[in-house]
Amino acid sequence: MDADQYYAKRIPTIIIMAILFQIIFVIVVIFLIHNTLSKESKIENRNQEPYIFINGLSDNPVNLPNSHIIDLSRSLTDTVKYNTQNLDLSKAGAIIRKDSVTIKEFSRQGFTALSFIVDLPNLEQSYQIYYKYPTDTSLDTSFNEFPRAVLCLDDSSQNYFPDFKCRSEQPTNIRQRIATDYMHYLEFNTFTINMDPDDRTKIDINPIVNGSSIIDESYIQQVKDAISELGISPDLFKYHIVNHQDLDYVIR
Repeated sequence: MDADQYYAKRIPTIIIMAILFQIIFVIVVIFLIHNTLSKESKIENRNQEPYIFINGLSDNPVNLPNSHIIDLSRSLTDTVKYNTQNLDLSKAGAIIRKDSVTIKEFSRQGFTALSFIVDLPNLEQSYQIYYKYPTDTSLDTSFNEFPRAVLCLDDSSQNYFPDFKCRSEQPTNIRQRIATDYMHYLEFNTFTINMDPDDRTKIDINPIVNGSSIIDESYIQQVKDAISELGISPDLFKYHIVNHQDLDYVIR
C-alpha cells in the first residue's frame, strides 16, 4: 500500500473522529449551561416563594433596607412552617410589637444589634427575632453573612397566645450565646467584664478600684441594663464582682 492509499483510508477516519469530538463538545457545553441555569432557577424560585412579610419595621427607627426585611421575613416563614400544619400564608400576617423593639449600636465595631417580637394574630403565634447587621447598610454585603435567629418567646408574661406550643430548631442556650457574642464589645467607664472561663453563664465584673457593696450593686445593674438593651433577659446570667485584694493574694 503506497502513501496515497494509506492517507486516503485515514482521512475519513480523522473526519469522523473530528465530528464526534465536536458533538461531544457541544453536548458538554449544553449540559454545563443547563446545569447553571437550573441552579439559577432554583435560587430564583426560592426568592419567588411566598413568605410572611414582617410589617411594622418601617414604623420603628430601624435602618434596614427592604431586601434585609424580606430575608428576615423568609427566616420567620421557615420557623412558622416548622410550627404550623397546612399553613395558609394569605392569612398569616406578621406585625411588629412596637414596645418590643431594642436597638443597640456598636459604632466603633460598625454593626448594630436588633431584637423585636413579631405577632401573627391570625395564627395566634409570636416569635422573637434577633439580627446582627452592619450599621452601614449600603455596604455590599450578603444577608447570610450576619447572624439572625427566630426564637420562641422565653418570657411567659410576653406571650399573648398561651395555647401556642412553640417549637424551635435552635439550641436551648441560644440567647446566652447571642449575648455572649456581644459581651466583649460592651464598654463601661469604671469596670470591665468578661465571661468566667469555667462557667459560661457567669459574668465577672472587674472594678478599676475596689468599691462598696452599694457601688458593686450599681456595677451589676449597669451590666444587666446593657444585656436588656440586646433584648435578652439578664436573669440568664450570674454576676460576680472580682475583689482586687483576693487577686493580690492569689498572685503573691
